[in-house]
Amino acid sequence: ADLEKAKAEERKNMEKRNDARKAMLMNETLMKSAREERLMKDREETKKCEDEVTRRTRIDEARIALEKRHFEEKQKMRKLLSDEASKELKQRAMKEFEIFERYQQKRQQKEKELNEADRLKREAHKL
Repeated sequence: ADLEKAKAEERKNMEKRNDARKAMLMNETLMKSAREERLMKDREETKKCEDEVTRRTRIDEARIALEKRHFEEKQKMRKLLSDEASKELKQRAMKEFEIFERYQQKRQQKEKELNEADRLKREAHKL
């Protein structure tokens, strides 16, 4: 009976060890599965972050290109307006100079005529 009791005790201990091993294996499997799941989630999150960075970078590059194009267009428009204003100023200055020249010519002509008239008067008085 002691032998049977010892065998039963031995079987019980073996079953406990087997149960403990099974529990350990199950626990290791669960932990490995949880670790792999966390790793997969981390990879997915990393991929999402990288995709977001790529998307933002493209948007930033497009915005920069658009701002550059707008700046260049504004510069072209400013140059056109400036060139047009310069052209108008030059034309106005030329017209004013022409008017001044005509005024000077008329004035000189009048002075000549007055001088000629004075000369003729003096000659007439001499005679």
